[in-house]
This record gives sequence, structure tokens and C-alpha cells, in this order.
Amino acid sequence: MEIRENLANLIAHNLPTLDQDLQSLTPRDRLRIICDLARFVLPTFRSVEIGGEAPPSFSPFVISINRTNDHLIQEPDRDLDA
Repeated sequence: MEIRENLANLIAHNLPTLDQDLQSLTPRDRLRIICDLARFVLPTFRSVEIGGEAPPSFSPFVISINRTNDHLIQEPDRDLDA
């Protein structure tokens, strides 16, 4: 953790210089650098694949919006293929 803390301090103390350096880049290079740096502070997402049949306990439902009464109504799933 010491290396991470030292690096964070180094960046924090040099933010004005880093900002000036970024502003001196072309918009394309600036965006590329910002995206490269963002992966160190933003969480990464992984794709998830869902396959196979839905389990028998799965019961889909449809939510309809009744605009005249401004409330949501939960209706049982209807056979949409019929």
C-alpha cells in the first residue's frame, strides 16, 4: 500500500501541472490519456452470459403504467406469442 499512497500523493501534489500538460495535448490525445487513466479509478465491468432455460420457479411479470391514476399495476405474465 505504501507505493499506492506515494503515487497518490505525487499525483495530488502535481495536479496543476498535469492539468496544464493535458490542456497542451490535442483533443484526441487528451481523451486517450483521460480514458487510460480512468481505468485506474473507475470499476471495471465484465460481461455476463446467461444461457439455458429459465428455472421453473421463474415467473415473469408485466408492469403496466396507468396514467389516469398515476400508479403501477403488476399483472400476471400473459402468453405474448398467442
